[in-house]
Amino acid sequence: MLTVSLPEILIVALALALISAGFWIWRREATHKARQADLEQQLSWQRQETERIARATQDALLTDLHDDLGASLLTLIYAAPTPEFADRLRAVLQDLRDIVTRARATPGNLEDTLSQIEAEARERLGLAGLDLDWQQSLVNDPRPLGKPLLFHLFRLFREAISNTLKHAEASSMHVRLNATGETLHIEIRDNGRAGSGQNPGQGKSNMRSRTDHLHGSVTWRAATQGGTKVLLAIPLHGELPT
Repeated sequence: MLTVSLPEILIVALALALISAGFWIWRREATHKARQADLEQQLSWQRQETERIARATQDALLTDLHDDLGASLLTLIYAAPTPEFADRLRAVLQDLRDIVTRARATPGNLEDTLSQIEAEARERLGLAGLDLDWQQSLVNDPRPLGKPLLFHLFRLFREAISNTLKHAEASSMHVRLNATGETLHIEIRDNGRAGSGQNPGQGKSNMRSRTDHLHGSVTWRAATQGGTKVLLAIPLHGELPT
């Protein structure tokens, strides 16, 4: 007859107790992990839904802003008493469209950005009766430009065009662009009154402030064949405040 001693019974009982405790701990941890994973999944879904609603709300607000305010500005442009006033309103409308587009779109690279700036400049100068000669030499760089750089590049060109239309009495504008390394060199020249860009004014102050913000430089010179020349050097991929 098989006999089992008390110590052996205690050892077996202790082993069973340890196994049972280990199994209970494993089930508890598994349940906790499953609940945690489920909670993280719910939080992720809630974040995505919140972002979707925020994007939809932003798009709706931007659409209303563009349609309502844009229509009002167009009405004012057509009813403007002078070409100069119409151009100012047109610049405001371009700023509005720029804000809406930049808020929605993913920033493009340098070539894409300059193509948009050229199209806008050609339209604005054409409406004012000026020819535009645009030449550029760029290296293929697929990197997107930062939004602060995009913002200021568009406005630098708008300020330069506004200065020419207001003060130069020009019939044409010439733009030369050259991207070397990490810097974009810009030359903007008109054939108007010599020295018209030399006088201080809000437009020049705005351009200087924007180039300072971009850690670049801007200078004004009398062009050799009359008119004014604006020279800018703009770093392309440096760190900028938003």
